[in-house]
Amino acid sequence: MELVKRFMVAVSAGSVAMATGLLSSAALGLPAGGGVGAAAGGEGVSACDRDGVGTTLRTAFEGGIGYAVTAVVVDGIDGRCAGHRLRVVVTDAAGRMVAQGGPLPVSAGEGRLTVPVPTMPVESVGRVHTLLD
Repeated sequence: MELVKRFMVAVSAGSVAMATGLLSSAALGLPAGGGVGAAAGGEGVSACDRDGVGTTLRTAFEGGIGYAVTAVVVDGIDGRCAGHRLRVVVTDAAGRMVAQGGPLPVSAGEGRLTVPVPTMPVESVGRVHTLLD
């Protein structure tokens, strides 16, 4: 029964994290150095990708933690974003940064990137923000 409960928590956290928008660094309040203050909601768009991107949490079962997030898969990246860098910021339900990954370069024709993040319990994830700069 405990395994079923953990699975349902993982599915719920993944569903919440999939509801993300594409944000610019300015919309998130990120200073040029890359530090993160309080994360904003999914309002902004990037100059290279106007229709936004999708995100999926990559999870694995970790002993002692249960289901844990190990990476964020970002797909639907527009080809005009080639040469830009992609970063993800994972926040908790209160909007506090829990983890970040990247920046990773976006290559021409790639469309999808897997961004590793520090391992964290899926229960810690409230939202995933993507940043293209």
